[in-house]
Amino acid sequence: MGIFSKIFGQEKEIKNPIVYDEPDTLPVEHELHTAQQYVFAMGGKENIISANFNDTRIIFEVADNKKIDEIRARRLGAKGLIKKPDGKLHLLIGQEAQALDAQIKEFLRSPNVSI
Repeated sequence: MGIFSKIFGQEKEIKNPIVYDEPDTLPVEHELHTAQQYVFAMGGKENIISANFNDTRIIFEVADNKKIDEIRARRLGAKGLIKKPDGKLHLLIGQEAQALDAQIKEFLRSPNVSI
């Protein structure tokens, strides 16, 4: 059975989504703010072209999908990831997506930091 998404009132099957059911058990670096860690999981500031909140997800447009650290995103609490062929990545967050989106945008506007 595939994953379905309601688009304009019609159900449409999403082909080959990347969705994870169980979070990885590796520890997350607690010294960094969660928004910063999501930015690094998306390949860093230089890899993110745009980030936009949409319901319970954040839609990233990235320069290089190969730089995405899906395991790190899952460890941070993402409920799933869907890679689109147009270079966009739907990061499934949940009810806290809007607040996280605001924090990510604030971090993207901030000067570069080194870790």
